[in-house]
Amino acid sequence: MVYFIKSLRPISDLQEIEFADNQIEKADRELMQQYFLNFWKRRDPMNPEEAWLRYKEQVEIVQRMFGTRAMYGFQTDRGRVYLKYGTPNTRRQFDVMRGKPYEIWQYYRVGRQSNIRFVFVNENPSTKIYRLRHSDAIGEPSDPTWRAKVNLIDLDDVNQNGDLGNPNNLNGQ
Repeated sequence: MVYFIKSLRPISDLQEIEFADNQIEKADRELMQQYFLNFWKRRDPMNPEEAWLRYKEQVEIVQRMFGTRAMYGFQTDRGRVYLKYGTPNTRRQFDVMRGKPYEIWQYYRVGRQSNIRFVFVNENPSTKIYRLRHSDAIGEPSDPTWRAKVNLIDLDDVNQNGDLGNPNNLNGQ
C-alpha cells in the first residue's frame, strides 16, 4: 500500500502529498486504504477503480523505463514528468562526445501552455538517473544556462536571455 500511495506523488498537489506522508508515517493500513480510495474518487467519481488501473499502467511503464536499483521510476525526474504530463510528443537523446548525456522532451501542449520543453541531464554516466535541469513549463525548474552546465558551450557564448547567439550551436535542437 505504501508503494502505491508514494506512486501518486507526481500527480498530487502539495496538500495531498503532505496528507499522504502523514498516513504513511502513521502506518495505519485502513487509513492508507481510505486515503487511496478517496484520492481516486476525487479524480474520477464515476469510476475510481478504472482511473487507478490506467494510472497504475503508466507507473509500470515508468518503472521499466526509468527505474533503477536505487529509485522507483516514479521517484525519478523523468518518471515524475512522464506521469504528470504524459508521454512527450518528442523525446530526443543526446550522447555527446564532450559533456554529459542529456535528453530533451517536448510537449506541444501542457494545460494552457504550448511548446514546452524539459531538459534532463545525466550528471553521472555510470547511472541511468537523469535530473531535470530546465523547463519552460510554469512551476518547473528553469535554468537558461543549462547548456553550459552540460558542457556543450562556454558560458561566454550565452547571451543575457540564456540563449545562444548562434542557433547552429544547439546540436540539432
